[in-house]
Amino acid sequence: MKLAETQESWQSFAQTRRLLEEGRVAEAREFLAARETRPPTFFSPEEVAETSLLWAWILYRENNYAEAIAKARQAYGGYRLTANHAEAGESLYLLGLLFALTGELREAEKLLLDALANYRRASDLKGTAQTYSELARLAFIRSDLKTAEEYLLESLDAARNASDGVGEGRAWGNLGRVQFLSGRWEEAEKSLRLALLVNRVVEAPASLARNHLSLAYLYALTGRRSEMEPEFTEAKRLIQAERLLREETIYHEYRGEAFFWQKEWVQAEGEYTRALEISRRLAPQSGLVTQVQRRWAELLLAQGRPGAAISRAEEALALAQVLSEKEEILASLRVLAQAWFETGQTEKAQSLLEEALSFLPSVTLPIEEARLKILALVLSPAGDEGRCQKFLNEVTGLLARLKKAPVFREPCFWAAEKLLGGGRLGPLEPLLEILENHKEVLAFSEEDLARLRALSAQLSERKVSLAYSPENRYALFLNLSRAESPEAKLSLLVGEVQAEGAALYGLANGLQQLVTQAGELPETIPGPGDGDATGARLEVLEKDRMLSVLSLPLMVEGEIAGMLYLSKQARPFFQEELNLATAAASHFALELSHLSKKNLARENERLLATLEEKCAFPNIITRSPLLLSTIEAAARVKDSDLSILLLGETGVGKDLLAKTIHFQSNRREQRFVSVNCAALPETLLESELFGHRRGAFTGADRDKPGLFEEADGGTFFLDEVTEIPLSVQAKLLRVLEEKEVVRLGETRPRRVNVRLISAGNKDLKGLTEKGLFRQDLFYRLSVFALKLPSLRERKEDVPLLLEHFAAKYAGGKKLCFNPAAFELLCAHDWPGNVRELENEVRKLAVLADESGVVAPELLSAKFFGPDEKLPGGHPRAFSLYEFLAEAEKKHIQRALVETGGVKKRAAELLKIPESTLRLKLKEYGLQPPTGQ
Repeated sequence: MKLAETQESWQSFAQTRRLLEEGRVAEAREFLAARETRPPTFFSPEEVAETSLLWAWILYRENNYAEAIAKARQAYGGYRLTANHAEAGESLYLLGLLFALTGELREAEKLLLDALANYRRASDLKGTAQTYSELARLAFIRSDLKTAEEYLLESLDAARNASDGVGEGRAWGNLGRVQFLSGRWEEAEKSLRLALLVNRVVEAPASLARNHLSLAYLYALTGRRSEMEPEFTEAKRLIQAERLLREETIYHEYRGEAFFWQKEWVQAEGEYTRALEISRRLAPQSGLVTQVQRRWAELLLAQGRPGAAISRAEEALALAQVLSEKEEILASLRVLAQAWFETGQTEKAQSLLEEALSFLPSVTLPIEEARLKILALVLSPAGDEGRCQKFLNEVTGLLARLKKAPVFREPCFWAAEKLLGGGRLGPLEPLLEILENHKEVLAFSEEDLARLRALSAQLSERKVSLAYSPENRYALFLNLSRAESPEAKLSLLVGEVQAEGAALYGLANGLQQLVTQAGELPETIPGPGDGDATGARLEVLEKDRMLSVLSLPLMVEGEIAGMLYLSKQARPFFQEELNLATAAASHFALELSHLSKKNLARENERLLATLEEKCAFPNIITRSPLLLSTIEAAARVKDSDLSILLLGETGVGKDLLAKTIHFQSNRREQRFVSVNCAALPETLLESELFGHRRGAFTGADRDKPGLFEEADGGTFFLDEVTEIPLSVQAKLLRVLEEKEVVRLGETRPRRVNVRLISAGNKDLKGLTEKGLFRQDLFYRLSVFALKLPSLRERKEDVPLLLEHFAAKYAGGKKLCFNPAAFELLCAHDWPGNVRELENEVRKLAVLADESGVVAPELLSAKFFGPDEKLPGGHPRAFSLYEFLAEAEKKHIQRALVETGGVKKRAAELLKIPESTLRLKLKEYGLQPPTGQ
């Protein structure tokens, strides 16, 4: 009976799967629900798991993702207990799909990789192919096109070996879309054509429609309108025949884009309206909505409606950020930056541009990257010609690789017209040259050629106009650069513009401070807060004497650093004199910057002197013979080049002693560089220590010197040296032996002169004996080893330290300890040493009332036993967590004693898993009793 029921169950399951494959979700639900109303007397684990999996697929198709996730997890929980790796893989695959749809991409990727492992165990090539395809989609969402292409090639290989035509067609189509976004038009076209061939053989109408749409979009992008129309027509026929709503959305979106590029604005807006309507009905929180909104925003910009464009682009950006779609985040930021620029909000536009540019290293989208950098030519601050040239070179490089790219034509013309209107002739000239040299790639029409000729003519006129305009005289600037003092420079300017007086003021915290003066100025001069301080002003202060004052703000890095004042009597300033004074203002701004740097250098010297005074051997607080002996030994070797190894527990002050050695040594004028080896992963640690060459690894976009080079001539402090991986230890040994470093990605060594101080709180010699630390490096590091005693070994220092930190953190009150609290603090072992003591005093300084008296009630629980009482007989106030932890600890100790230290029996007695008991033993630092 049970066997018959089981066979009937699996036949029902097969029927449900067939209904789902045919898209008849409602019928599948009814069929599965009807089966559950007639339950068999016995369910095998696999039957339970299969039922959960089928319900998960039904809920997934109904967009009920939360319940689908719960069912898929139940299915996986059942299948993981069996040897059915294929079904376990399917459960994980579905979970990956669901988490991707809810925006949790990292968790989705982990689940899909687990699904891939299960499919491989089951030799399920079809499942392997579809999982690789979904992994490629996740990489595509993150705009990691290289990884997406690698996954798709794996998917294609698995689908072929499985004779899975559907999977093969899917892989070819997705590969074509990745190649398309990478700007490899010809490869993309070939892949999409192959996808169509396979789709026709296996009769996959949805895939056929998508691939026809992708080809149509490719032809629209490259200006091949005659080839585009048949693809759109065939896609539309399939969509209508099969009622493919998702593909219908894409059809209207791509159709709208094609109309947009052809400047048929009304038709484009109609298509976007229809696409948005369907996508919101189909999946309101999907990437389809994001793409349509962003493309519509670009259309509104082209129509001269930036306000409406901002609204659309902001909606697109918000949804793209929820979905973690990097391509759409980047594109939406670009559209928003341009829209705000068109509304006159240049600063906001520049801020959005910088955000988009900072986003570029995490994506590989050459088309979007080029459009962003064309926009950056306009939004970059005037005068930053080097940056503009860099963007121009990168755009040129991309166009050189493409045979057809009309998508860049309008952005380039827009940028050229804005640069001309803003008088930005520096980047305009090379941009027009790019347009001239790439007419064929950009698919110029006769109208485009006429626009280019008109822009070139206007540029020539502007250049000629500038050549014949009144020029500033350059001799003054040569003389200004030769003058040795600010007074001399100011006198030169007074003579050149025939002024009676001049004054140079520095500006700090809104207040003017006189730097130097030449001649006479009126008693009252306008301050930087009077009127518009960002522009020059010419004012008549005393009309009867015709006294005029020219006020010039001195800008340094976009901010007012000071003011330059010039006064003239009897007649006003001539235009030529104003031009000269205005141009000279930048020189005086530079002079202020130099003076500021000199003042900063002097302040650095003062701070260095203060630091040297603080980090002095006599200032280390101790009266312990052990620590005094260590300090004396350190003082003897402070000027030597010997490697010093500081040993001691955490918090004993190894870093303070290292700084003291440096700032009391003959290397005090050079840098002290400190690195905590435990805080950095292996790859980052190697790059930080030794530096890297540009391109040495992903993200290395520039040459970077290592910290050993930064510390050249000074002291390098390696804290937690025992945490250095073996692979890095060999390079460190070379620094010690050869006095040279080799950056990652280079072979040429660089000489460095550093004195190395290292520190650790572990038994370095023991690690060496176990093979966890190189023996040769150990001997080089420990040429001179110093042991810092723990605080429990020098308890005579506790009162001194309490007094020191009480004074440091007391604030406005006088912090003192009553005898009972003082006794408890002095009796404590301080396992965290000085750092723990300092943190305790800092906390007590906050908790103490206005009197500043610290009573035992303010101390932490660690100073009291579990049954101790405070003065007056009151029980010590434990928190609930402290009470429960103490009770749990005692209960575990009692169980260990009763079972003779046997963990398995103790876990049974406590009615907890043995693994949980082991975790608790580690957490509380308990050891099973021995000798029983």
